[in-house]
Amino acid sequence: GNERKSCCLIAMMNRLPTNLLRLPARTLSQSSTRQMLVNARGPANHSISPSVVGGRSFIHTSPPARMGILSDAKNFIVGLTVRAEASHILVKGTDSEAEEKIRSIVEEVGNDPTKFAEAAKQHSECPSGGQGGSLGEFGRYSMVPEFDAVVFDDDTEMGMIYGPIKTDFGYHAILVTRRSDRL
Repeated sequence: GNERKSCCLIAMMNRLPTNLLRLPARTLSQSSTRQMLVNARGPANHSISPSVVGGRSFIHTSPPARMGILSDAKNFIVGLTVRAEASHILVKGTDSEAEEKIRSIVEEVGNDPTKFAEAAKQHSECPSGGQGGSLGEFGRYSMVPEFDAVVFDDDTEMGMIYGPIKTDFGYHAILVTRRSDRL
């Protein structure tokens, strides 16, 4: 019922670059609320304060923070409508050794999805490796920007393997298997 809807809303919001206008704080646990406040805290001119109005708790943002709401709303809608399925192999680290390892994996598997899944099980340092690197379906803006840039680029071909792609997590090889139409 309502608890499930709240959990779904919280999960969706945690995937967004979040600037909160009003969020019923009573639907969140203390740690979730704290994390949302940390995530929502943008540039220094943005301020966030909890308040109670008529017995209901809300989190308010200052007017400068509200200007980002339209952008966040657009990202939220795009994330719901522009979807993809992809798999990846992650080698943690940002040094040349990690880059070279992912480069050799990409070379070894070519564009063979079966070899890619086997390599993910063997080499990936992400829990998804156990599922052949499958990340399932996700929306645009759900992943780190460098990952999204590959998955949702118009020039990215389905079934092709891309890499090495550097993110804060390390180096990735990415296989995009499906993508919905653009808005």
